[in-house]
Amino acid sequence: SFIAVENVLKGIERSRMPENSKLSEKPATVVIIEDDLRARQELQELLEFDNYNVISCSGANDLDRITDRSKVDLYLVDIGLRDANGLDLVKKIHSQSHAGLIIVSGRNESSDKIVGLQLGADDYITKPFNPRELSARVGSLIRRIKNTSEMSPISGTSKIDNFKDVQFSNIILSGNLRCLIDSNGTKVKLTTAEFEMLYLLVSSPNKVFTRESIITNLKGQEWAGYDRAIDGLVSRLRKILKSIDPSVPFIKTIHGTGYSFIGM
Repeated sequence: SFIAVENVLKGIERSRMPENSKLSEKPATVVIIEDDLRARQELQELLEFDNYNVISCSGANDLDRITDRSKVDLYLVDIGLRDANGLDLVKKIHSQSHAGLIIVSGRNESSDKIVGLQLGADDYITKPFNPRELSARVGSLIRRIKNTSEMSPISGTSKIDNFKDVQFSNIILSGNLRCLIDSNGTKVKLTTAEFEMLYLLVSSPNKVFTRESIITNLKGQEWAGYDRAIDGLVSRLRKILKSIDPSVPFIKTIHGTGYSFIGM
């Protein structure tokens, strides 16, 4: 298969790497949810060759059998599942986990991509895909998630403990807890991506951020071009903030440019 050929080439590259660079980190855990056996096996082969710990699921029922999901770093979800509505599953995973989430789907409609990103996916990859592209996107997202526990998305140098609590309106954005706290003390959980972006915007109120500058701050230059994910992230944050305080728009769209936080 094409993936097998890709792995041979990557194996040659791997053989040139210093041995300690291969074993220096604990492998990240990736859960594949795909009901096509061949596609699932090829994804698993590709990711295991990249040294990930892979859990393979044929559908939502298999996923329910995973007892400890706290150690999952990333979900790869096919939204065309037979035993469940894939978009509902994306929403459920997003509400229960801080792990990264990438949709891998044969659906190429813009509406599917927008809905998937709005429901909580970090990225959307269309089948058939280039194995190297999928590998690169998985690696980039996992690095970003792992780095969030160590680095500030603003400076790239501050430790997570140095995130300060920020108050706007009657809401507190907790730097240590990575959540929103309303005036009643109720905590609203944020995913890694949601926290990173809101912290970035809140830290520079009224500053206009282009999509490109947001991508650079949050994900690095290798993600340039995936601005659709930024729009989906903004949509999710708006819904969250509106559920807490519907009287303030908070995030303003600067047409043709990007976004600005105006709720301070």
